[in-house]
Amino acid sequence: MFTRPHQAGFLLENFMKVHGPYDCADGRKRMQIIRDDGSKTSKSYAKFLYEQKYGEIPDGMEVDHINDDYTDDRIDNLQVISKLDNIMKSVKPAPMTDCICPECNKEFKREARVIRHKQGKRKNAGPFCSKKCSGRRNQRIQAGLC
Repeated sequence: MFTRPHQAGFLLENFMKVHGPYDCADGRKRMQIIRDDGSKTSKSYAKFLYEQKYGEIPDGMEVDHINDDYTDDRIDNLQVISKLDNIMKSVKPAPMTDCICPECNKEFKREARVIRHKQGKRKNAGPFCSKKCSGRRNQRIQAGLC
């Protein structure tokens, strides 16, 4: 626990005490800050450490764990990036599925979430490798050739 801003080079203004770090249920750590007026707030331990070393974090920016392990709060594992970049960093690519076009027999990949599993009497209802193949198949079905 630190009790005055000058003790550890704190950038926090108008506070009396800093408690922590405390472990949260998800494994992250947080600091509790009690201001001189008695009000309380908290911030992530990673953000707290980064601000102590490098200064205040600009608006719209966030502290990110470089190795994506949010329990690893070493200062050399922390960086400041924009909120959008932080969100994009956590987005994982969708799983791809190998497919064979029922019209031209071409092999291709498609995101698993966009493949519609059609039911009914029609065999080889898709997915198709292109709109062109889909259109050809529909024309043959309408002509009674499939």
